[in-house]
Amino acid sequence: MSSLQIDARRSVEVLVDYIRNDLEKHDADGVIMGLSGGIDSAVLAYLLVRALGPKRVHFYYIFDRDSEEKSREHAVQIASELKVELNIIDMTEQMKEQRVYAPLIMQLNIYSHTLNRMIQHACTAFFGENPFASSLKKRLESFESNPVKRLVYNMVVKPITAGFDARHIERRRILEREARARHLLPLGAANRSEVMVGWFVKDGIDDLEDQPLSGLYKTQVRQLAEYLNLPDSIRKQLPSPDMMKGITDEFGIGMLYERVDRVLDCIDRGFQQKPQTCDVTTEDIRYVEMLHEPSAWKRGSPGVAPPLFGTVAGGLRVDV
Repeated sequence: MSSLQIDARRSVEVLVDYIRNDLEKHDADGVIMGLSGGIDSAVLAYLLVRALGPKRVHFYYIFDRDSEEKSREHAVQIASELKVELNIIDMTEQMKEQRVYAPLIMQLNIYSHTLNRMIQHACTAFFGENPFASSLKKRLESFESNPVKRLVYNMVVKPITAGFDARHIERRRILEREARARHLLPLGAANRSEVMVGWFVKDGIDDLEDQPLSGLYKTQVRQLAEYLNLPDSIRKQLPSPDMMKGITDEFGIGMLYERVDRVLDCIDRGFQQKPQTCDVTTEDIRYVEMLHEPSAWKRGSPGVAPPLFGTVAGGLRVDV
């Protein structure tokens, strides 16, 4: 069984060198990133300051009505510890203008974490798959043969997905606008796990052209967080897409990142026929493949190749 363990010290060295060279290559005055308060953006933030110092790093926390207060607290904490000014922007009015909050389901989701999770469970039972999986297939099937499913999809899944997309696209728009105005290089904090299962928004802030961490699995980003000695409050929090209160990444995806990563690693090694080798099941592999294949349209624009990979061929693994 693989633990996906990487040489954290060497990985940090590679990333720091990449960031310095990247900034020089683009002849920018500094770098700019969206600081969500999550572990991925926190790791990137620490790497940026380690590479460039706090004066050439610019953090933006961009929130709206439905953002978790804890995310803001973590973003403030990270910026304070790194001694970098945090620019805070409220995009609620832009979301109102785009009628993100207009559908009934979006009016209900502000009231209860439990209600939001119950809605997701109900959709999973009704469609036979979770809402995220349904949203990935929206370009492949539209329930034309089942008007009831089409109605429920359009009333529940579609508005939630549209709101998720709108927020992340607006965050990218704001960040790129600020980057142009201040002659800064925008960097994103997406990881390989998100990319491979489609847990990101096409043309959103996690789809920026330059994503230094996108070659590392989520569990490997967590290893860097430990190596960089990030605060426990950041390292131990549940990963959140900041889309609906109470909905975490793993709840939305339908599988814990640790297992997603083991499956992806198993596929990368060509062990689909021997899943027990990776401590996963055949059903786990089928589920991840069911997310990977219909999300291929999101990966149509590969962007800049990341500077390192956490795969077996990446040369940084210490468990193989």
